[in-house]
Amino acid sequence: MRLIGALAIPLIALLSSCTQPSTTLRGFVYQSISTGGSPVAGAQVQLQVGNSTKSALTDSSGAFALTYSGAANFSLTVIPPAGSGLGSVTFDSVPVAAYTDQYGAAGEMNIYLPGGPAATLPGTRSTFGCITGRLLDTDGTTPVVANPPAQAPNRTSPAACNGTQPPGIFNSGSTAISPGENGLVLFGGFRVVTTQASGSFRVPLFTGNNGFAFSGSLWGGNYTGTDTGDPNTATAYFWEKFAFKPRADLYTKPSNFIDTPAGDLVLEPFDPTTNPKVATLSITHDTSALSGFNFNDPNKALSFSIPLFNHAIHSGGIELGQYYHLGAGAMNLRVIKLDPAAQSQQIEVDSTALNLDTSARSTVTQWRDGTNLGTPLTAKFLAIPSLQAPANNASGQPRSPTLSWNAVPEATLYEVDIYDANGKLVWYGLSKNTSLSVPITLEANKAYQWQAFAYEGLEMSDAIGRDPDATLAARWINPRHLAGLKGFPSNPVNEAYGRMAQAYLDTLGYIPAARTTRQRYLQNLLTNGYRESASEVFAFQTGN
Repeated sequence: MRLIGALAIPLIALLSSCTQPSTTLRGFVYQSISTGGSPVAGAQVQLQVGNSTKSALTDSSGAFALTYSGAANFSLTVIPPAGSGLGSVTFDSVPVAAYTDQYGAAGEMNIYLPGGPAATLPGTRSTFGCITGRLLDTDGTTPVVANPPAQAPNRTSPAACNGTQPPGIFNSGSTAISPGENGLVLFGGFRVVTTQASGSFRVPLFTGNNGFAFSGSLWGGNYTGTDTGDPNTATAYFWEKFAFKPRADLYTKPSNFIDTPAGDLVLEPFDPTTNPKVATLSITHDTSALSGFNFNDPNKALSFSIPLFNHAIHSGGIELGQYYHLGAGAMNLRVIKLDPAAQSQQIEVDSTALNLDTSARSTVTQWRDGTNLGTPLTAKFLAIPSLQAPANNASGQPRSPTLSWNAVPEATLYEVDIYDANGKLVWYGLSKNTSLSVPITLEANKAYQWQAFAYEGLEMSDAIGRDPDATLAARWINPRHLAGLKGFPSNPVNEAYGRMAQAYLDTLGYIPAARTTRQRYLQNLLTNGYRESASEVFAFQTGN
């Protein structure tokens, strides 16, 4: 009996190790959508479980598979082939349960590597077309002819409507609208032109997916409303007049096509006191979690809210105004009044607190539909991650440094990015911890910059699979678009974000949303809102 007892524990341990389930982690590695979205062959995928590391190279389809046993978490790093121009990514302490089913097989991971605006989307825009109509004033007869201010982009109807695609069509046709412009017409919420003589407009669309019919909304009007009557002293900007057509069909052909008529758009006042189609939504900003923001001086820090009308799956959001919060109390945002029965329609409110000295910022995104549009909002900003190491302007740093930052209350996930001297992203990592070792080797004696982001509600399984370049593009702060940020200082990282945004405008015609599209995460967003914050940018230089 003693012998059996002596052997019992080792035998149980042996049986336990033999029956320990194994997990096969599978996935695909792609270029960012901005660089074509094609598979990346020859990328090195490093899987770390405890003290054990396994690696594999992606095949011609970008696929990889790595099998391991035990552990509740793993870390994954993907390093692109040398000379590809792509950046690396790291996912730290990923829960195995998020990628394992009852049969021990892991769900596939789609991983996108950042690359910057190096190439256009594959294929050719083989079909094109224009939707045409007139924009008329509130009397239904007087044409609205655009007279945009000097700082606005040239939005004249482009030659694309004649079957050609001149350079820069998407630069001028997709740039975000700015307060002060009139005679604007938007198709789908993102393609923008201005009216010409007789109030006529022609909105172009190019596509390479062999689609010959597209649906989108039409929105027209004058984005000239202010709370003071003077754009230079205003703190609120909104549409003075608007017209909305929820669906307009656009037909395209390879050549010898005619414009698709959309009819007349007749303006009505965007005023809740005279138009029952317009309402107000109250919002208050809570900046108590932010430190280092001098909101007493609008040249040092400020916060603002932008309401958008999200009305249909096939169209993007329509910006309804810009409201700059320069004091305590609530702001009343002018918004479209929603039908309680049409719960797919929503008012999205994006609020931002921005430190103009450091470019650190915190954002809150919230939603209302027709059932709760009258319920006021409070934008409670998330604290900013405070960077610890490497310190700002530190020199002689390791070529594989460890980045660290202070914890942010209520944050569920952190992101850290390393940029080169030109602001291009070379590596980013996601972690629940407040430090992360860079698994790649940076160049010797080179200048780099780094930044940290905090997210509330975002989990690792939600973040994996998003396009990092799309995330960067959505972070672009465009002072020309934001009326209250004319003095926003330039910095290489924001300029790189702008180049990324331009790449998407040139290839897709719009800038994708930064948020993930996973259904569970979207449900959480609609219920609780979305919060993230971005630190200031620190610089450091590597040693030998």
